[in-house]
Amino acid sequence: MGDQQAPTQEWDAVDAWFECITACPIDGGEDCIMSCMQIHLGEEKELWQSSLCM
Repeated sequence: MGDQQAPTQEWDAVDAWFECITACPIDGGEDCIMSCMQIHLGEEKELWQSSLCM
């Protein structure tokens, strides 16, 4: 069968993204969001660097 983990990782990234954008300030919050995503997804995962964060 196929890799069942990929959709879960995508949802983890989306959940982390929404949690981070609601926790960080609107003005100048890019550094906050990137730091938050690193905490939630870990530096070894590159999902936090994807287009979700741009």
